[in-house]
Parts: sequence; structure tokens; C-alpha cells
Amino acid sequence: MVNQEYFDIHEARYKYIAAKTEKMSKGKVLDVGCYPGHMGEILEKQGWEVWGICSPFEEMKGERIKAVNVEKEKWPFENESMDLVVMTEIIEHLTDDSKKYLREAFRVLKKGGKISITTPNIIRWQNVIKMILGKNIYFPIIQLAQDIYYRHNREFTMDELAMILKESGFEIGDKDFFVGYPPFRKRNKKDGIGLKVIKWTNYLLSLATPNRRDNLYIVGEKKN
Repeated sequence: MVNQEYFDIHEARYKYIAAKTEKMSKGKVLDVGCYPGHMGEILEKQGWEVWGICSPFEEMKGERIKAVNVEKEKWPFENESMDLVVMTEIIEHLTDDSKKYLREAFRVLKKGGKISITTPNIIRWQNVIKMILGKNIYFPIIQLAQDIYYRHNREFTMDELAMILKESGFEIGDKDFFVGYPPFRKRNKKDGIGLKVIKWTNYLLSLATPNRRDNLYIVGEKKN
């Protein structure tokens, strides 16, 4: 598998999404922010016809993979050509008006098609603990122009996410809070004691308070 370390870090999130997409009727799926291709591999094994959008700064090859700046450019797909759009851990990295890219997702979806989004929960305990300690919840901006997309530029609450989906034309379906990054996941890089304490405290508290778990999952459906 390409980039095994990346897969190990994100394995819990992949498994969660795969359990959701496995229950859906299969068709054409657009994996937005598809690098490094792990989610696409999972979807393909489930029987989906997988298409992908990657960042112009990422190197991915394939006839079905398009390099696009999703918040500034029109997506290179026909109207009503997709059954499902998957945006997993992508919208928090974007900077422009969220309605622009959500309307593009709406445009390429068939009637009855769905958009599935996962993104960090801004009110997760890890953020609360960081703020209590006076820490910044976002990484600093790196000087290289493309590196702004490697940090989180905006995080959401569930209500905010539902609101922008509705404003973009979607009707809200399934919603959930889940643990996408448990502190015991495999990692080559070792955390310092302070970060370990924050991560384990976040995890244990989130077991008792689901709405403060680290990830949001929401589905929007194109009815019209």
C-alpha cells in the first residue's frame, strides 16, 4: 500500500466511512481530496466506480483523477454525473466560501445523489483543553503558498455544517459524531508527554460526551 504510515494514522476514519458507504447503492463516486488514494481503493473494492480530485500540489496519476483547486475552479465533471461525492477531511483545509465548492458538488450529483462529509469537530475536547491551556487550535501558517492547504483553516460544529449544506441546496440525512483519531493508533512519530495527556484526556472524555468526539459525519441529499 502506498504511504502505509498515512493509512495507519487514518485507519479508524477509513473504517468508519467504509461502513457507511458499504450500505449505499453503488454507482459513480467522486472522492474529493483523494490523496493518497486509500479511500478510493476501499470504495473500488466495495463496487463503486471511483473518480477523484486531488490538489494541484499533489502528485497522483490516473485517467479518473483530476488535479483541481476545488474552491476556485469549476470541477471538470458533467452536471448530474455522480451518485455520491465523498469529502473526507478536506473542507477544514479550504479557505474560500464553502458554498462555492458545495454548489459544485450539488451540480455534479444526480437527483437523489448524496454528499458524505467528515471533518474535525471544532468543539472536541482536544480543542477545549488546548484553549484552556492557552494553545492555538490551528497550526501556524507556513510561508510557502501551497502549504496553507496543509493546515486547518476552518473547523465546524455540526449545526454549522448542516446549515451550509442546506444553504447549498441539500437536504440533511444521516448525522453522527465519531472518534476518527484514537490516541492508540499506529504512528511513527512519538508525541511528547503534554500532547499525549491532551489526546488521552480528549479520548476518554469523548466516550462519555458523543457531541464532543473529534469528528463530524454528515450526509446531504440532492432532492431536486
